[in-house]
Amino acid sequence: MAPNNAQVGRKVWLAGAWLVAPELPRVTSVVAAHYRLNAQDAEDVLQETRIALWQAGLELRVCRTWVIRTASHKAIDLIRRTISRSDHEDASARAAAPGENALELEHLLHSRVAGLPARLQVLYELHYARGLTERETAVELGVCRQTVRWLNSRCRRSLTGSQALSGSRSHPKEPPYGEK
Repeated sequence: MAPNNAQVGRKVWLAGAWLVAPELPRVTSVVAAHYRLNAQDAEDVLQETRIALWQAGLELRVCRTWVIRTASHKAIDLIRRTISRSDHEDASARAAAPGENALELEHLLHSRVAGLPARLQVLYELHYARGLTERETAVELGVCRQTVRWLNSRCRRSLTGSQALSGSRSHPKEPPYGEK
């Protein structure tokens, strides 16, 4: 389904046409260069943009601006995931660094996590052990991001044994917005 000449001038094509258009790799490579991504990451942005086009629906009319913005969002998401993984790896390296208390601290952390309620254990596994972002954790749990923030603050308070993180409020019994 190649675009006709009238469509080429305006760059408003059906999403299905964008998937096979030679313009798509050029647009995504410009976006990747703007964010200073390497070649592998640029390919990932192209693939993620193709997936977004496919998910939008093959018969949807999509302009060049939509494609550029979507590619930019995908590039930013990739950078955030990279930073999140890097922070997680740094924290893991610090925890694994030889020290007289490292094994004891790791054991203490695991025992505290084992004592958490099941929902907080799942949050800990997704957000801290697997390094998922707040948004990715929310999708996995099937809740909104505010609920992930609330669960995260409960998790941290439970692990540190501190009420200081919660301010003057006591633990609310229900998550925000009535989610369970």
